[in-house]
Amino acid sequence: MIEGRDSAYAPNAVQLAAFFAQGVRVFGGYIKLGNDGVLNGWSQSDFARVRAAGMTPIGFFSGFDDPATVKALAASWGILACLDDESGMRPDGSWVQAELTASGGGLYGNGWVHNGRAAAFDILSGYPTSGDPSGVSWNTAYAPRPAGPCGWQWAGSHVENGITVDSSWLDDWFAGLHGGGSGSITAPVLRRTRTIATSDSYIMFGIGDDDALYCDRFDMVKGAWTGATKLGGAISEFDISGAGQRIDIYARGLTDRQAYHLHSSDAGVTFSAFELLGGTYKAPLVALGPGQPAGTAVDLTPALNAIGAVKSELDVVGGDLATVKRLVEKDLAP
Repeated sequence: MIEGRDSAYAPNAVQLAAFFAQGVRVFGGYIKLGNDGVLNGWSQSDFARVRAAGMTPIGFFSGFDDPATVKALAASWGILACLDDESGMRPDGSWVQAELTASGGGLYGNGWVHNGRAAAFDILSGYPTSGDPSGVSWNTAYAPRPAGPCGWQWAGSHVENGITVDSSWLDDWFAGLHGGGSGSITAPVLRRTRTIATSDSYIMFGIGDDDALYCDRFDMVKGAWTGATKLGGAISEFDISGAGQRIDIYARGLTDRQAYHLHSSDAGVTFSAFELLGGTYKAPLVALGPGQPAGTAVDLTPALNAIGAVKSELDVVGGDLATVKRLVEKDLAP
């Protein structure tokens, strides 16, 4: 399950990098073809910026738009077209299925608009009072779940990273449809991603389909992710820590469950080879800090001594207060 956002106005590259660092992998905007009821249309470069940031771009379009034009534009721009079936544009009606068929697009709207329609994918609009459904892409309380890929826009307009967006959860199907150009991505789809900020960049780490560790760096000048680089290994989980130019990664082996370590001393430009630390771990590994191997004992004596000193002072204060209380009670006694 993946997170998605959409907005009326296109985010810039820095905002997209921040969303990506949060785990967002789908971002939607709007196609505007003339006087079609769409508030603000995105340009081709706006959608390309989303794709360059490592996310699947969705282009919502109006029921007043020509479906053949929408289909050709979506193919040319490398985006997913999705019919926005809202009464604020073109009221729902018998025209919807013909629009979907001719455009090859998905369908977005409240629960009832999805009943009996065939679309490339369906995105439900429904805002539960319980808040974030955390990884659920549909709610049958609104409508029966369609057979194809689904998403659930569970939160309306709110501000994140300096831009007003809606929030969604979507099936993993949407995640494999982004890349540096039009069409499908060829880089691995990463899971268990972790992101760390350096002085001039973001670096994202994740486990690929081949169970190896990968990293990707966001180029602040170009406003795009540079592409996943394979660091190797065969791991089931990992954690990262960093300070200054130093980045440390601790990982658990996929089959042997032993701890491994690699590091970078130049803010992720180059990395050392995997170093075997040994041990057999069942619990998740936690990176304690730069250069601090997982599981290393930490000397707590200074901290315990400090706590003991504070306790002694409190005992003295407590004794003084008790003495004062007794004297007062004695003076007030009849």
